[in-house]
Parts: sequence; C-alpha cells; structure tokens
Amino acid sequence: MSKHTILIIEDDPNLRDLYHTVLSDNEYEVEMAADGQEGLLKLQQGGHELTLLDMMLPNLNGVEVLKELQVHPVPADKKPNGIIVLMTNVADEAVIKQAEELGATSHIMKSEITPTILLEHVTKLLST
Repeated sequence: MSKHTILIIEDDPNLRDLYHTVLSDNEYEVEMAADGQEGLLKLQQGGHELTLLDMMLPNLNGVEVLKELQVHPVPADKKPNGIIVLMTNVADEAVIKQAEELGATSHIMKSEITPTILLEHVTKLLST
C-alpha cells in the first residue's frame, strides 16, 4: 500500500516541523512549503491527497493560493490534488466561506490543534 501524500503550506517553521513530525511518524509522505508562492507551485504539480494550507502566508495568502490554482490548475497530464484544508487562527466566516468556494474542503482553527487532534483529523479526511 502506498503512503498518503500530504502537502503542508505553513510559514511558521515550528508548526511546519511539528506537523511534519506528527504526520511522517505516522507513515504519511509529507512535503512542505514555507510560503504561498512555493505552496502554489507544489500544488500545481498535483498528486497531493491532502493539503494543509495556512491562511496567513508571505507572498500569497491561502485564499490567493486557491484563486491562483483556479486560474492555473494542475495540468491534465498530472494527478489532481485531493482535499485542501484551510488552517487559520482568524475566525472570519467570510474568508472561510470564500476559501471553501475556491476549493477548500474544510477549515481547522490552528489554536485548537494538538498533534493528536491533527492526526485524528487527517486520518478521518483520508479515510473517507
């Protein structure tokens, strides 16, 4: 069985490393991006079953990444991406709604995430 592929787009190096450790220790294949532009380029390559997309990023924020992905999607000869989850500390319903209209499947409040909750959430999303 192949490993599930997860892309983490997160500018905070501590959170990025924490998410990477938790997920890779649990047999997920994890790729990382440190800003919105790098994340967009990796998303445009396709093949990520799950993307954890931070809302507040340098260069492009989470919504801008989603907008750009609509304009410049994964090429037809590449495997499409799967679930995109917006990670945010901003409880702005309008922004969350906009992100979901642009393709985000759900959102997670970063302030409520522990390693255990993150792993449970990822496992649930990838098992549906």
